[in-house]
Amino acid sequence: MSNQSSQIISWRIRPVFVSGTFRDMQAERDHLHDVIFPELERRLSERHFHLSAVDLRWGVETISQAEEEKDLFVLKVCLDELRETAFSATGAETRGICLYGRPGSGKSAVFAALYRELHEKNCLVLAHAGGINLRAGSVEAMLRRWIQDIALYLGMEDKDPSEGLSGFDETKNLFAALLSQAAVNTRVICLVDALNQFERSVIARYLTWVPEPLPQNVRLITTAVEGDETAALSKRKDCRLMPLTDMDQSEAADMTHRICEQYHKKIHADIVAKLTGKKLPDNSLAAGNPLWLKLAVEHLLLMDGDDFAEADRLEGTPEQKLHNFMLQMAETFPPEIEKLYDSLFRRASERFGKRQNIAWIPDMLDVIAASRQGLRDRDIQALLSHLVPTLCVGMQPGRSASASDREQAGLDEPERPESRSHAERGNENVSDVSFDFQFALIRRYLRAHLTQRTEQGLWDFTHAQARMSVLNSRLADPAYFKQCHCRMADYLESLPREDPLRITERMYHLIAADEKEKAAQLYGSLMLLLNDAEGKACTKALVENMLRQGEEGWAWVESLLDFARNSQDEKLSHRLCTRFNFDLSDELKYQVTLGPRIRLLEANKSCLEAFCAQFPDNADFARDLSVSYGKIGDLFLQSGKQEIALQYFEKCNTLFEELRTRTPDSADFARNFAVSHYKLAGYYQEKEEYERMLEHFQKFLDIGHEMEERGMFVDAPLKRAMEQIRAALAQISEL
Repeated sequence: MSNQSSQIISWRIRPVFVSGTFRDMQAERDHLHDVIFPELERRLSERHFHLSAVDLRWGVETISQAEEEKDLFVLKVCLDELRETAFSATGAETRGICLYGRPGSGKSAVFAALYRELHEKNCLVLAHAGGINLRAGSVEAMLRRWIQDIALYLGMEDKDPSEGLSGFDETKNLFAALLSQAAVNTRVICLVDALNQFERSVIARYLTWVPEPLPQNVRLITTAVEGDETAALSKRKDCRLMPLTDMDQSEAADMTHRICEQYHKKIHADIVAKLTGKKLPDNSLAAGNPLWLKLAVEHLLLMDGDDFAEADRLEGTPEQKLHNFMLQMAETFPPEIEKLYDSLFRRASERFGKRQNIAWIPDMLDVIAASRQGLRDRDIQALLSHLVPTLCVGMQPGRSASASDREQAGLDEPERPESRSHAERGNENVSDVSFDFQFALIRRYLRAHLTQRTEQGLWDFTHAQARMSVLNSRLADPAYFKQCHCRMADYLESLPREDPLRITERMYHLIAADEKEKAAQLYGSLMLLLNDAEGKACTKALVENMLRQGEEGWAWVESLLDFARNSQDEKLSHRLCTRFNFDLSDELKYQVTLGPRIRLLEANKSCLEAFCAQFPDNADFARDLSVSYGKIGDLFLQSGKQEIALQYFEKCNTLFEELRTRTPDSADFARNFAVSHYKLAGYYQEKEEYERMLEHFQKFLDIGHEMEERGMFVDAPLKRAMEQIRAALAQISEL
């Protein structure tokens, strides 16, 4: 039984065979691959056909089989063990398993295959892949979605139980309760891919969201790169780790042949030996990693007219020339995945620059790599228009290729090109072709490495190693890196305020561009604009920077308070401090331990104390300082430092008493004054000083009663606390 159902559409394959020797029809073949086949593929896909273009020269294009299936033949043992865990006996001691290995080792391929299999079984499958988009990295978002899935399975269709949940603890507890309920009569399998790509919070890194122990009829199957997540799972009695080791040379050779078979090709044993014998600096096999091997074979499969022309210059028969040229190519392949990606991307840039006059591929890769989760077509075009002034001359942004464009691009009965050179044929009339069409050509060439994610249609790298390759190239220059992010932040600011990328990504790029002043202005202005969604997104981006960059990230975020101190805009400074007091502090609650949270609040407290000294009549600064004292006192009390906590609680109480005296008609100040007594009562209760406890509880009630009598607004939490204290005091008086 599956928790999802979908209509399965049957796709069929339409093969196209291109024959001839490797000397003839080079330009025509390349034109077919670069221009004709992309359009033919698009038209066929609308009718649920796959195009399988079989070039009998050597290079082949095919999408007849899912990419991950090419990896699985060397991962069958792993898959068998995961199946065994998924359907082990109800009372089995091991209920969780984590498949771990280095990037590109095939973990996600195993995950995808297992996911497809389990949906055909009589079980409830809860699946999630971390890192596929921005929201996918949130543990709380994953649990909320799973709560909805379980509720639907249990027949709770009238209400979404995840609505109204306040904070992570409530979400975690409800998930555990519903998980146990669903597992009473059904095997429940939780599948999580890429644990290491979740947010860098305590709950994600140490898997505190996983019930311990797992219910008897629940199984947890995860994948990860070795790190904090695997260390946390290794300490659990109900979970075990399973390493995904590299392939040996024989397995790598077998995989090479199988990949080539998928492309209807046979590869000579000498070339296979050259590929599978290449070693990394640590003396391990480069081909032991399936991703590296796939990239290397793809390099060979993408040989084009220029390559065959170069091969023709070698000595020997045509077959010997091709064989020796492929050996030379294999010899030049770097053993590192990132460097091999770099070689592939440079090849694409050179190929399309020469043939289609498309000079912006490196810039396109840079802006995608600089994004967090990818970009839309129109975003890429707009950003490139600033980098490449000649982009799409005379074309309207986003316009599809017209009939004239397609005729000029060669989609409608191209003129025979025998009498013109390859370069002349490649560059002719390219400036008249729309960006949409050019981008489609590049996407097809790089289709194994670019993928479209989310409902927004964001183009992103398929594998994290591809992104790292681009980040370690031109973007490794700090000045260029900041310039790129600055340009992206400016572009996002130009979009409508309701644009989803503007909302979620502007602060991220300001941080990466090291634009502290703009970041501070944005964070402080959002409260004035009442843009709650962008305010939350900015908070999350700042917290992500703190978690990812460590001390450097914390110092960067805290430096925004320097802008608040030096700003001439008193209201903006106040709004920034308020953001730190509430939004940032609350967001960190489940992300870090108590120490870092105290550090952030104390930095904000110092800033507020300076403002209160500078503006003694400003009640807003005084209120925020009082709140800061109370929050810091709470954290010190939780950490067991009771005397320090008392000092902060007393400061909070004294300052709110002054504010209430100054503004007796303020319900806000009256409420906070009451809460300060509640905090002091809690402190004395923990110290077992019950007389002082009762004294402050009574003052809490007195202020609440006065608010009620004067018709001031009393919110629900305050009313509940008053009722609880009244009941407790009544029981004490009876004793």
